[in-house]
Order: sequence, then structure tokens, then C-alpha cells
Amino acid sequence: MKLKIFAVKDNVQGEVMNPFLLRNAEEAKRAFGQAVNSNKDNNICIYYKDMALYELGEYDTATGNISSNVEYVCSGVDVKENKEA
Repeated sequence: MKLKIFAVKDNVQGEVMNPFLLRNAEEAKRAFGQAVNSNKDNNICIYYKDMALYELGEYDTATGNISSNVEYVCSGVDVKENKEA
């Protein structure tokens, strides 16, 4: 099976957070949206305007091979449910 590699970048820090694996970009957007809209005391939720989701590449679970191809997916603003908050 091939899984996509994703990570959230904090544009203010200029750092990319730890990567995570999911099947596709829509699933990653949903997970990112849950973090942005969680109403918890975490940096992704608090500073959602500074966050962006990137696809970093692909991981093949059968071979262990990793291929890299960095692509922008969406911003924290794109997935924020209540933009006035």
C-alpha cells in the first residue's frame, strides 16, 4: 500500500512539524481541520492563521521506499469553521 506523507508548517516559526501518514489529501485536510477546530490549547488551534498543510511525498509500505514531492494542500484559514473566532 502507498500512503501519503503530510506535515503542518508553522509559517511564523518557519518550521515543519512531525510528519504523519494518511491515504490521501482529503483525509489529511479533515485531520488538519479537526486540529484547527479542536478548541484546545494547542498551537495549531491557537495560531491557525499561521499554519499550512503540505503533502511531502509518498511511503510504500511494501518496499519501505519514500519518494519526496512537496506540495501545498491548504491553510489553517481554509479549514477554520468559525472564522470570526
